[in-house]
Amino acid sequence: MFDFLLRVSDSKAITKEDLLEFGNFVYGQMKDVQGIACNVQANQISFLNSNIIIFLTVARLIIAAISIVADFDFNKIKKNSKEAKKNECSCGEDETS
Repeated sequence: MFDFLLRVSDSKAITKEDLLEFGNFVYGQMKDVQGIACNVQANQISFLNSNIIIFLTVARLIIAAISIVADFDFNKIKKNSKEAKKNECSCGEDETS
């Protein structure tokens, strides 16, 4: 590549072989840069996928914990409500006797 650039700066004749060599060099460099860009993109996608999986796992665990606590509280409220109705009914019978 440097020979090609030196010939251009010196205004010497440039042959087709020089142009072909320069074109191949540029093509090789572009191919290398494209390969690097694809690798970086693949790494970023992999990183994001793993972070999304971790986030969803934590979210599922939190939702499961909240569901367990809510179910426990609902059952406790239901039990207390039944006991209150039972006590209310038994208190009403005592007054009429």
